[in-house]
Amino acid sequence: LYDFDVPPEDRILKELLRSFKRERPTSTKRSVSWDVKLVLEFFASARFADMDKVSDRELTLKTIFLIALASGKRRGELHALTREGVKEVHGEREGLLLHPSSSFISKTHIRTDGLGALKPVFIPKLVEVQGNNNLLCPVKCLNEYLTRSAQYRADSQKQLFISWQHNSVRDVKASTISNYIK
Repeated sequence: LYDFDVPPEDRILKELLRSFKRERPTSTKRSVSWDVKLVLEFFASARFADMDKVSDRELTLKTIFLIALASGKRRGELHALTREGVKEVHGEREGLLLHPSSSFISKTHIRTDGLGALKPVFIPKLVEVQGNNNLLCPVKCLNEYLTRSAQYRADSQKQLFISWQHNSVRDVKASTISNYIK
């Protein structure tokens, strides 16, 4: 047990050594380690080629991941985006402009005395290349998501992203969006 022998007659030393506990630092909860390239390869795979065969759950997860990647926004900022705030942008740069809720206050907004307010987020449309049906285009994916989720979106659900569960009528929380990305 010990690196040295304690004489049996030395009860005080023996009890003292027995009372010591080896203290270890608490193990920190590590985040899931993943590779963006593998995730993108999965979302570009044949499984997602026909959107009619993709489940609502898979479509939600793919859409949130691609929007998070294209926007570079935090989960709270993604949570603040509204369904009514989606506007199409045409012209030289096509894409979508996503507006946050007017009541949202971001971390940077608080720390910069209002200068870091979340502004509308532009999501560019990926250019179609021959033989590529743009399975990773966030605009195409979000449009499909909005079309499909409209079938089970309640009038009370104002946020852009909602639960894929058809019987859920509450808006999802920022932590839910974080779990979807994980």
